[in-house]
Amino acid sequence: MQAGNPARPAVGPPAAAGELSLPELLGVLRRYRLLLLGALGVGLGLAVLLLAWLPPVYVATAQVMIEPLRQVPEDSALPATGIADDGTAIDSQVKLLASRSMARQVIDALDLAAEPELQRPLAVAERLGELAGVPRAAALEDGAGGLVDRFLERLEVARDGKTRVIRISFASSDPKIAALVANGVAERYIEGQLETKTRATRDAAAWLRSALDTSREALEVAEAELAGFRERSQDEYADAFALHGVDVFNLRRDLVAVAGERAARQSELVRLRRVLAEGDPDLAFQELGGSEVLENLYGLKNQTTRREAELATRYGDRHPLILDVRAERRELERRIRAEQLALVGSVEAEIAAARAREAALERELDGLKNQNTALAQAEVRIADLERAADRARRLHEAYLARYQAVADAGDTQRPDARLISEATMPSRPSQPRPALIFSLFGAASLGTGLLLVFFLEQLDHGFRSARALEQGLGLRCLGAVPLVDRRRRRGLALADLPLERPRSRYAESLRALVAGLVGPVGERGGKVVLVTSSVPGEGKSTTTTALARLAAAEGLKVLLIDADLRRPALAPMLGIEAETGLVEILRGEREAEAVLRVDRRSGLSFVPGSARVSQPTRLLGPAAMGILLDEARRHFDLVLVDSPPLLAVGDARVMAPLCDTVLLLVRWNATQQALAAHALGQLGQAPERPVLAVLTGVDPDAQLGLGSGESRVVRRQLLQYYAEG
Repeated sequence: MQAGNPARPAVGPPAAAGELSLPELLGVLRRYRLLLLGALGVGLGLAVLLLAWLPPVYVATAQVMIEPLRQVPEDSALPATGIADDGTAIDSQVKLLASRSMARQVIDALDLAAEPELQRPLAVAERLGELAGVPRAAALEDGAGGLVDRFLERLEVARDGKTRVIRISFASSDPKIAALVANGVAERYIEGQLETKTRATRDAAAWLRSALDTSREALEVAEAELAGFRERSQDEYADAFALHGVDVFNLRRDLVAVAGERAARQSELVRLRRVLAEGDPDLAFQELGGSEVLENLYGLKNQTTRREAELATRYGDRHPLILDVRAERRELERRIRAEQLALVGSVEAEIAAARAREAALERELDGLKNQNTALAQAEVRIADLERAADRARRLHEAYLARYQAVADAGDTQRPDARLISEATMPSRPSQPRPALIFSLFGAASLGTGLLLVFFLEQLDHGFRSARALEQGLGLRCLGAVPLVDRRRRRGLALADLPLERPRSRYAESLRALVAGLVGPVGERGGKVVLVTSSVPGEGKSTTTTALARLAAAEGLKVLLIDADLRRPALAPMLGIEAETGLVEILRGEREAEAVLRVDRRSGLSFVPGSARVSQPTRLLGPAAMGILLDEARRHFDLVLVDSPPLLAVGDARVMAPLCDTVLLLVRWNATQQALAAHALGQLGQAPERPVLAVLTGVDPDAQLGLGSGESRVVRRQLLQYYAEG
């Protein structure tokens, strides 16, 4: 695990590791160029065979201009039979031109029923149907329906954009028939427009004739009814006509005057009754003072009242004179009361007389009103009959004018469409189109080839660049060790190559690994590096030996430990024979100095492995292996521990916590990404123990074909620095 990044990203297929750059994509296409060229060649060959097999088809086109109906007033005599000025109406005409009824009319007009070409489907469709496995007999239809279907199969009608122009195209193997049918459809459509208008005008004239007869009869009936009512009203309403000149105003005026007088007397009567009810003699005298008898009685009463007052000063209340005066006064009061009642009765009599006069006037006025009403009703009836006769007359005159206008317009009808471009015999076939066929087959073949390339790429799960390794495993790639084939090694072993060719590309790649491993800890002592891999065969032992030799040759104190206690392999590579090794040190049977060997060529110190134990993992823990590594840090600059593969045994997982760095070797373009991710997961998480990755066995020539940027740098820009290749 890389320091400072304890969590590793999930590992998926190579596509998930990162998108391909443009150079990498071009490199993939270059590697599969033969496959793509082969697919393209097959597609173009099939296109050539198809062009040679398909017969030619000629297409002729005629153009018709739609001239929409002008706006016709609502009261116009002409029927609205034209085409409206909108896109929907023009689109409807397109459907009409491509309809089965139009096809039948054209077939009959041009006598195409016996045409051999219409007895079979369109040649291209027939051939393509055979390619799809449809028998020729299944493509044919019998009867007029099949003939119309094959005609429409060749006909194409379309509106030219948003204009009023309609294109009529017909496909045929004979250019003459193609032009003939295209023009025939256009002409038949225009003739149909004219026939429709003429028929509509004729139908309108017939309807107007019937309506004209009906309106004439209605006019005669209305006029006869008016004349008859006038004759009857002369006798029936004679009195009403005679009284028509009587002045009603005088009667209304007299009635209002009598009603006003009656109301005044009634008001006076109410006032008199109220005064009499209150019993106030002074007020009664003021209200009823108009009577001479009443005035005399009031005068006598006043004299009697004064005399009673004079006698009261002389005599007592029971004096005969006083009693006589009082009796006289009471008699006068009775007579005054009787006179007052008589006056009230006279007012009531006047009111009754006024009411009688008012009733008589009202009866006279009502009689006059009834007579005038009878006259008004007669006049209203006459006016209604006159209006009905006038309406019937105007309707009859309108129908007559419309009929005359339709009759005059019957000979001036014109269609709403005209032919603006006749179809001519095409000089070249429209189908098959070589450019289109070559394009389609070429694109299909290339698409198929690219699809195959994609599937082939999905089958390969190996790492092909350091960037892909870093993105796939979430580790920092310390470097890439190139592959050196036997021809370039000229018999040298890979472990000897850094010493024999120190300026070679292989040696420089190992030198970069040494700088990455030793540089950061140069001040605090040696570094212990555990070298492991996912599975066997990834160049772990060879790379570890060559790396140790080059580091020792560079002047570092290097200790190489063969910790593969099951299959130790480093001693033969160094040319060292050893009877004891790491197991004896870990068991305490031998001192480390006694087991330690020195490589004469590079000067590195080496602890051989030993395969004589059945349970070696117990010796690799902190109690034994940990003490040995701590002691090695104090005496060496770099300690390389070669361990077994992670997925094979658990030794590397036991030793990893004891080391400063884990170096995971991944075989270029060979180790599957899922295996590498699984092996990385076996190490666990430890931020203080970084895990670095190294690509081994990188083929520079093949990597250049992959198109990665780093391969071009290695191959082209840095090649001059490798004096020994």
